[in-house]
Amino acid sequence: MWADIRQKIIQVIKDNCDKTDTVSYCDSSKFSNYPAIVVSPSDNEADFSSSQEDQYTFIFNIQVHQLISDAGQEQAEKIVEEILDQLLVVFKDHGILAAACDWTTPAVSQWLYQDREDGQHRVGTIKLKCVKFA
Repeated sequence: MWADIRQKIIQVIKDNCDKTDTVSYCDSSKFSNYPAIVVSPSDNEADFSSSQEDQYTFIFNIQVHQLISDAGQEQAEKIVEEILDQLLVVFKDHGILAAACDWTTPAVSQWLYQDREDGQHRVGTIKLKCVKFA
């Protein structure tokens, strides 16, 4: 289920986000193009707490990276912000992942700066909760 849902998330981003063509299955110390988006399972155990027996809950982090030296600090902020806004609208459609997942709930969870191999990145993260009914 993890692989199916993640692949569908990546496909939805590619189909609906016109601001980047770099959507990755895993993180990297640098990307070939910016902005870049990484889709990965959450590493926070608290994200998975659930008392429901008839459903599976999957939490993914969707990280948007922009290299600051490519755009300047203010423009990097705006680029990340625009993409996050676009993705929030797309994933607010709870059935957007079709058969891979029955229900999605997006939330912006983190803004940060990261020092990477190619320079400083502005990074914004959406946590995407995906529920699959058993």
